[in-house]
Amino acid sequence: MTKKIKRNKKRVLTPDQKKDKEKKDYIKLVQHILLSMGFKRIKDVSDKNFFYKERQTELDDIFILENLIIFTEYTSRKDPEAHLKNKNFIYDRIIKNKRDFLTFLTTENTFPELSELVKSIDCKFQVTQFQLSILYCSRYKVEDEYKKIMVDGIKYFDFPVVKYFESLVNVIKKTAIFDFLDFLSIESKQFGDNIFKAASYSSSSYEAQILPEDRSLFSRGQKIISFYIDAQSLLKRAYVLRRDGWKNCENIGHYQRMLVTKKINSMRKYLSEKERVFVNNIITTISTKDISLLDKDDNEIKLKPNGEYEEGNQNNLPVKVQIPDKPNIIGIIDGQHRTYSYYEGSDIYEPKIAKFRRAHNLLITTILSPITWNDDQRIKFEADLFMEINSNQTSAEGLLKQEIELIIHPYSPIAIAKRVLNILKSDGPLSGLLENYWYDYNSIKTTTIVSYGLKPLTRLDSSDSIFTVWDHPEKNKIEGTKDTETSALLDLYIKFAAKTINNILSGYEINLSTKEYTLWRLSKNFPDGILSVSSVIGMFNSLRLLIRNEKHVYNFDKYKEIFKDVYDFKFKDYKSSQYMKMGEALHKRFFTNQTPSNDDANKVLDNPTILT
Repeated sequence: MTKKIKRNKKRVLTPDQKKDKEKKDYIKLVQHILLSMGFKRIKDVSDKNFFYKERQTELDDIFILENLIIFTEYTSRKDPEAHLKNKNFIYDRIIKNKRDFLTFLTTENTFPELSELVKSIDCKFQVTQFQLSILYCSRYKVEDEYKKIMVDGIKYFDFPVVKYFESLVNVIKKTAIFDFLDFLSIESKQFGDNIFKAASYSSSSYEAQILPEDRSLFSRGQKIISFYIDAQSLLKRAYVLRRDGWKNCENIGHYQRMLVTKKINSMRKYLSEKERVFVNNIITTISTKDISLLDKDDNEIKLKPNGEYEEGNQNNLPVKVQIPDKPNIIGIIDGQHRTYSYYEGSDIYEPKIAKFRRAHNLLITTILSPITWNDDQRIKFEADLFMEINSNQTSAEGLLKQEIELIIHPYSPIAIAKRVLNILKSDGPLSGLLENYWYDYNSIKTTTIVSYGLKPLTRLDSSDSIFTVWDHPEKNKIEGTKDTETSALLDLYIKFAAKTINNILSGYEINLSTKEYTLWRLSKNFPDGILSVSSVIGMFNSLRLLIRNEKHVYNFDKYKEIFKDVYDFKFKDYKSSQYMKMGEALHKRFFTNQTPSNDDANKVLDNPTILT
């Protein structure tokens, strides 16, 4: 007789226990990030009350690395502004005189371990040389408008930024400190041993060769330069495709996640076993404003704003390149895994790789962009070059390609669909339900929705797209010259398309929800929920078929009436990629008997083809 295995029942948490667990998990996540970058956590800090400037206060955590001390404050309240307001008084006094606060902490012995570290004979730094930063860590967003009225100097570790740095430290460990310093607005020269070095240390020079412009076939003013740089110096300055990833919440992670842990670890193994540098070159970009060119006598080679040589400088080969010691200035287009395999970590390969970081010189070929290029021009060039090199590689996954398409070809069907999706994410029945960041596991994935749902529904050259029923008198200009005027016109169309889609989705939603119960929720989280990639695209396809067959669309009130019996529609009978079949079934059941007349016209966004 087979013995039955007794399984422990999963403990059901109360709402208060769930909140408590959420906060603890969040605190552990922030602590993991800082500890992974090499910070030491000071013991016995949490909930220890003390008086400073005649006000009682407390700190949640203190971390220290070299001469950098981080004070963290954690909250998982859904109204973080109320919590932050209570801290404004003490933050103001700390930020206005950081040196006084550090002196107070070390002399009053409030935190003995911190006092010991700062005053230790082994400590390299004087009190005046320490950098202090307040890191406000909120699980839920602190609204930007509220941040503006708080004391300057607080660094907000918002949840998307936390997830960005989590993905970074999980791959490149301690090397993530360079990006983190940039986030804290602390210059390299203010951190660690750099404060003891001469001001000239803020730049480094490298012997280089410039490829003549008539042989590179790049645009005039774009210089192609090759030089060797040690791995450590490159790591301090590098970023992967999109600079300042932590500043751009919309794209956080899509680019930095191109660093694949397994691939980097295999390269670290190779470095450790072979003990030699990778021989192929790394393709990068850098702006003219972040580099200086010197001739053999160390005289600066002058360039015009458009990148072309000034008179008399054309034949200065070879040259030296001088690059400042700043993070996020060298964009890696190809070779990111070879570069980041030199990261500082704690695995079995680290003892050898620590020696290689400064000893190994990597061959860099960099495209120097003119100083006249703005950030958008440079990002577009980088993205285009990246896709040219990486489009057939597995690292350029679907979501990443869509993000890059939005940069390179803003008028393409994918880019238009992506922009419409960005509106649906924050406004309408799908708000909060669509994937916003790569870590949104409890959400509807969007790559397929963009490619197979929104792209055909919003494109500019189809007989069954929303563009067909948009009655703007100048809409055909969008297909012409892509200038400021047509860009504004495209903006209008994207808003119209999002409004049109939200109208029909609202009709579905209101009829799939009752006062007692709703089916309008994620199918993967709720057994009877109907929302999935397939059902969303199915609803989009019902709209496409309405446009194809009837050449018009309706407003919300009419959809509310049309879908009054949709509650019993068997959405779950349609599996996986059967969204076209579902769309046909929805159209046949709910639209084939509709016979609107011209008298039903009701303008929405000045469009007479949206009917009531």
